[in-house]
Amino acid sequence: MSNPPITLRLSDDQRAAIERAASDRGISRSEIIRLALIFGVPLAAASHSFNVSRVLLILEQLSASMDLIVTREHPDYAEKIIDIAQERVEAHHAQR
Repeated sequence: MSNPPITLRLSDDQRAAIERAASDRGISRSEIIRLALIFGVPLAAASHSFNVSRVLLILEQLSASMDLIVTREHPDYAEKIIDIAQERVEAHHAQR
C-alpha cells in the first residue's frame, strides 16, 4: 500500500500553528496533520463544528458542579475522585 503525498496551500498562521502543535507534542508535521485529519474530517463530513472554548467551559462547569456535589454528598470520596479519574484517563485515553 502506498501513501502518495497530498499538496496543499497554507497561510503563514496555519503553517505556524502546525509547527507549534508538532513541536509541543514532539512529533512531525506530517503526524500532527494526520491527527488533525483523524479528528477533523469526521466532524466536517457530518457538518459539525467544534468550539473549543465552549467545550472547555462546559467541562469546567461540569467539573465544578461534580466537585460541589461530591464534597457535599460524599465527602469521604472527595479526595479519591482525582485518583480514580486519573486512573481512568490512563486506562482509556493514554497515547498508544
